Amino acid sequence: LRLITADDLPAFFGIYSNRKAMRFMPWLPHRDIEETRAWFETEVSRPGEHHWAVCTKDNGNVIGHVNYLNSPIPGMGYILHPDHWGQGYTVEAARAALDYGFDQLGHERVELWIDDTNTRSMRVAQKLGFGLKGRIALRYRHEARHHYMFIYGMRVHEWRGDAEPADPPLFFGVEPVLPVHDVQESVRFYVDRLGFRLDFVYGDPPVHAAVSRREWTGSGVTIQLTQVPPAQTIQPAGHLYIFTDVHIDDLFTSYRDAGVDTVFEPVNQPWGIREFSVRDLNGHRLVFGAFV
Repeated sequence: LRLITADDLPAFFGIYSNRKAMRFMPWLPHRDIEETRAWFETEVSRPGEHHWAVCTKDNGNVIGHVNYLNSPIPGMGYILHPDHWGQGYTVEAARAALDYGFDQLGHERVELWIDDTNTRSMRVAQKLGFGLKGRIALRYRHEARHHYMFIYGMRVHEWRGDAEPADPPLFFGVEPVLPVHDVQESVRFYVDRLGFRLDFVYGDPPVHAAVSRREWTGSGVTIQLTQVPPAQTIQPAGHLYIFTDVHIDDLFTSYRDAGVDTVFEPVNQPWGIREFSVRDLNGHRLVFGAFV
């Protein structure tokens, strides 16, 4: 590995313009070397990031790219020209980058985001000792659908083979608890009009419940509903923000057709999110957003 220079642009254009190499990237292959130059001037020069050219030992030819993103949890990326796949170069380059990240940059942990259909990259992660930690949805800029990304992670003690330290308290998620005057009526609203399902209900008559909208266990959104006295005024604080997929306009239409109170219709925000907002029976505002 060595630092990237402007002299490497033709080689990197050969990599980033290759459709096979770019199959699992969230943007289209580069169309010309000027696009590669713009990438070099913005991405490679960004403060806090580290980029290396992967070069062969025999002739020094550039065949790939390894980098660290300046993110809250350091993310590592790698790409190799398909002509050099299957020869162990990616694993070798990533190992060198991990040594540098843990020993020189002081990273406590590193993660990889891998498309859930990219089995070749998953094998690289497993050979390096990464473990599967989670899954997120990600919108590719050039596709009208979202992809699922597997999150692979490794901590410094795992890389060094040290004893596992005592873990700090872990956080698994957050669930809003909304005050409502009638739990049963509120559950019916979320299920019949917003497409949620009932997870549990407590009491007879009900005084507490949870509803969710998810594809699989552990994903999606859960909202708890708890009863307050009818005389108590419910004063919603802020709003709930719910990320959804690219079918956000269809979702809005279904809510509007079901008679749900609309706060504002779908609109594109300057920060790259399309949003709309509705209000439930108790005045709680829900904002739905999707990357565009």
